[in-house]
Amino acid sequence: MSQEASTKNTVNFARSLLDARPDALGANGEAGVEALSHKVDVVKKVARSYDGDWKKPADEALLGGQEMETLALMFVFAAATDGDGGPDAGGKRLKWLNSAYNVLDLAAAAGTDSSQLATIRGTVNSQLEQLLPA
Repeated sequence: MSQEASTKNTVNFARSLLDARPDALGANGEAGVEALSHKVDVVKKVARSYDGDWKKPADEALLGGQEMETLALMFVFAAATDGDGGPDAGGKRLKWLNSAYNVLDLAAAAGTDSSQLATIRGTVNSQLEQLLPA
């Protein structure tokens, strides 16, 4: 397998989920969302691309502001999917919304337009309200 075939492009992955809007993420989709959630929440930075397992950056360049906005929206979408319905599905959804908040914080720290970030933050807030019991 070539290096090119085993590289995962972060923005292309996020956009493909947002464009397709599947009812459930599937194993590969969930694995990608989980890996990117880890990058945002633990590593505190997201590279443009990673190796086939989402472990090591294939490109050391970090995402820019608009790309981080796309990533935040991907986390919101992932949190709204049916998922696998397993016992930890609610926890995963909350974790992904937390990742959306965290990527917005990273984008703000990088100087991204605050008005656009506020709009996306409102979308995250709405999704959180839907997930939390009344």
